[in-house]
Amino acid sequence: MVHEVFISYASADAAVACRVVASLEAAEIPCWIAPRDVAAGTRYAEAIVDAIRGSRAFVLVFSASANGSAQVEREVERAVACGLPILPLRIEDIIPSPSLEYYLAGRHWLDAITVSLEAPLERLTDAVRALLAAETKTEPQRPAGRRTEAASTAERAPPPVGPASAREERKVVTSLFCDIVGFTALSEAADPEDVDCLLGNYAVRARAAIESHGGTVEKFIGDAVVGIFGVPVVHEDDPERAVRAGLRLVQTVEGMERLDGTPLQVRVGVNTGEALVRLDVDPLSGSGFLSGDAVNVAARLQAAAPPGGVAVGATTRDLTAKTIDYKELKPIAAKGKCAPVAAFLAGAPRSRLGIETAREHLTPLIDRTAELAYLTALYEKTAASSSPEVALIVGEPGIGKSRLVAELFARVDASPELVTWRQGRCLSYGEGVTFWALGEIVKAQAGILETDDAATAEAKLERIVPEGRDREWLRNRLHPLV
Repeated sequence: MVHEVFISYASADAAVACRVVASLEAAEIPCWIAPRDVAAGTRYAEAIVDAIRGSRAFVLVFSASANGSAQVEREVERAVACGLPILPLRIEDIIPSPSLEYYLAGRHWLDAITVSLEAPLERLTDAVRALLAAETKTEPQRPAGRRTEAASTAERAPPPVGPASAREERKVVTSLFCDIVGFTALSEAADPEDVDCLLGNYAVRARAAIESHGGTVEKFIGDAVVGIFGVPVVHEDDPERAVRAGLRLVQTVEGMERLDGTPLQVRVGVNTGEALVRLDVDPLSGSGFLSGDAVNVAARLQAAAPPGGVAVGATTRDLTAKTIDYKELKPIAAKGKCAPVAAFLAGAPRSRLGIETAREHLTPLIDRTAELAYLTALYEKTAASSSPEVALIVGEPGIGKSRLVAELFARVDASPELVTWRQGRCLSYGEGVTFWALGEIVKAQAGILETDDAATAEAKLERIVPEGRDREWLRNRLHPLV
C-alpha cells in the first residue's frame, strides 16, 4: 500500500487523528496513521520509520502528550532528516519543549484550541494539497483514498540501493567514539546473558547522554558506541555538545559495576572534521551513513584515551577551548597516519554565563544600526523608569544575535553610569534546562562557580538574599536554581 502523508498522534488523541484522516482522504490524499506511543525497536516501530521515509508530508497532532516525548522528537527529527514538510496541528494550548521547538521553529502552526476543528482541518487539507501539487512527480500516479495502517511492511518495496541511488554530501561533523575498558577480557570469562544485560544498561545510558546533547547514535557494535553531532541537524556548537556528551557519558557509567563487581569505566574519543554523509540513509536507522578520515581519527583518539577520560583532536580543542579545560596528551602514533595525531584530555567545563560580550571583535557591525538603536533606546527607557522591558531577538544560527547583544553591552559599558549586567543562556540540550538562563543570572550575582560544592553555593546564595519578611520565600525559590 502507498501513501502521501504520515500522521503522528498519541493514542489519547485518536479521535482527532481520525478526523484528520477523513478530511485528507475526502480530498483523495492517502495517509499513513500511527500512534507515536509505541515501544522503540518493535516491528511496529520499524514500520513507522519506513513509513516516514516513504511519505511526502508529515502532520503532527500536537497536545500535552507530545510535549517532552522522546518518541515524537525522534519522529520529527526523522521527518527533518528526510526533508519532509511538517504541519503541526495544535489541539491544546501547550508551549513546545525547547528540544521540540528547535525542530518546529518557524513552522506555520494550525491552531484548533479556541475554534472548532473544521476550519483548521480545511486549512490543513489545503496546505497538504498545495505541497503535493508543488512537487514534480517522477513516478506513476498513486491510487487515492487508501489509508495505510502501520501493521506490516511486507507490502512495501525496499528502497533502491547502490551507486545509482546514493546521494552524498560533504559536511563538517563531530564524531564521538566510546567503549568499555577491558571488555574483551570481561566478556570472555562471563556468561553471554550477563554480558548482554550489562551492554543493554550501558547502551541506554550512552544513548541518553548523546541524544540529550543533540547528537545521533549512528551505531552500536558490541561495547562500542558511535555518536555523530552535525547530522542530520547542524548546531552552531556541535563540537562543544559532543565533548560535553562525552564527559556526561563518563559520569553516568561511574555508578555501574562490571560483572566481577569492579567499577565500570569507559574511554571516549571526539574529533571534528570533514566527512562524507550519505543523505539517502536515515541517521536514526542504525545503518552507517558517514565516512572520512575525521571519523577514523575519533576512533584512534578513543583507543588512546585514559580510562574514564575524553580525548579530543586538535580541531575540536580549538573550537571549544574557551568553554572546556584541556591538558595536552602525548601525540598518538596512529596506524596508517603519516604524522602523529595531536590529542588533548578534556577536563571540567568552564563557568560561562551567557554569551561572550566582552571579547574583541575584529570586524565592524554592519547593517544593524536600526536594531542596535532600538535596543539602546529600550535600555535607556528601562534605566530611566526603573520598570522592566522585554526584547526578543530571533534569527538563524550565525546571523549575529550574540554580536548584537555584545554591541549593546559595549555601549552600556562605555556609559558613565555604574551598571550591573547579568545574563544567561537558554540551552537546547541537556537535562533540567528549563530555568537555566535564570540560574546563570543568579549564580553570577552570587559569585557561584561550577567548582563550588553545595555548601559553598548555599552560603554564597544566603549572602545575596535581602533581609525582610519575604527573605525565606525568596530563598526557597532561588535555591533550586543553583
